[in-house]
Amino acid sequence: MSGAETHRIQMGADAWIVVDWIPPRWGHATAVFVHGMGSHRRGDKALHFADRFAARGWGFLAPDLRGHGESHGAIRDMTFSGLLADLECAMEWASGRTGGEKSPILLIGSSMGGALAAWHTVCHPGRVSGVVMIAPALSFPQILTAKLTHEEIAAWRREGSRRITSRWIDLELGYGLVEDARKYEPQRLVRDYTAPTLIFHGMADDAVPWQGSLDFVQANGSPQIDLMLFKGGEHRLTAQKERLFDCAISWWEGLSRSD
Repeated sequence: MSGAETHRIQMGADAWIVVDWIPPRWGHATAVFVHGMGSHRRGDKALHFADRFAARGWGFLAPDLRGHGESHGAIRDMTFSGLLADLECAMEWASGRTGGEKSPILLIGSSMGGALAAWHTVCHPGRVSGVVMIAPALSFPQILTAKLTHEEIAAWRREGSRRITSRWIDLELGYGLVEDARKYEPQRLVRDYTAPTLIFHGMADDAVPWQGSLDFVQANGSPQIDLMLFKGGEHRLTAQKERLFDCAISWWEGLSRSD
């Protein structure tokens, strides 16, 4: 991520997040990249996007969410509300550093970051000009309990944490994440989400099935939401990162022309 500045943003006496920041050139937009669970601000897609956006004069912001990378806290203690607060803090911080102008925002979220991008947009309508989601876990955090039995959920509550493993992660998650999830009903997201959006999803995704993205697009009904499927793409879509960027830029330019 050439030319990026690294900043530590305080969120109280004992809390902080760390961000990478590339200021936009005058008159250019800013892309904000939100990583997935167990990842960090310098994943392969984030680094690739940072360089390509910067080459176009765009700003680029990539935070480490709490419990991830260099930011404070432990993943075991995270809640969705806390993650949303991290994203809001990062975006507020960046909003005062765009050369004295209001830079259009393209919000990009990967996996869990896609759910955060979606809920941030619902909670702050009109703040971003467009959203790109990559294999979004739109039913997160509820997706974590969807296949568990009542006994398994009760054990999670009783023991306070549960180990979650997959091809991509091996994490200890606290039950507070489940309790906090009650504030974020997927039905509300379907009902209230209206932002111009491009969703990418791989049809070989064994972590977050692509049918969830299709169901969201169909149930929402907004003509401003587009879905692009990659037949051989797995969850991270890292191998497709160049196509993701090219398609996202083409979509954004079309969006801008229609304004």
